[in-house]
Amino acid sequence: MLDGRAIDGVEEAGADLTLGAELRVSGSGGCNRYFGSYSLDGGSIRFGPLASTLMYCEGTMVVEQAFFKALDLVRGICADGDALCLSSEDGTTVLAFRTWTDP
Repeated sequence: MLDGRAIDGVEEAGADLTLGAELRVSGSGGCNRYFGSYSLDGGSIRFGPLASTLMYCEGTMVVEQAFFKALDLVRGICADGDALCLSSEDGTTVLAFRTWTDP
């Protein structure tokens, strides 16, 4: 949910997130590739600034815009098994990911 409404098509859009070395983040918003930095402080995480490519993809732009907006809201992080949860300042889950490995 974002702004109190469900975002359809999130699973199909293929948005992903990779927390890499040297506090770099990268991934896909479902259409465009993005990259930038993140900071960690205990259980707190912040993203930005982020940059992305500027392609237009019919059908996934609403999902991608919601994804990037959600990344701006993220303040907390927790991992449980193969799940990564990113939460807002009030502790509400904003984004959740599953670990994916290429078969």
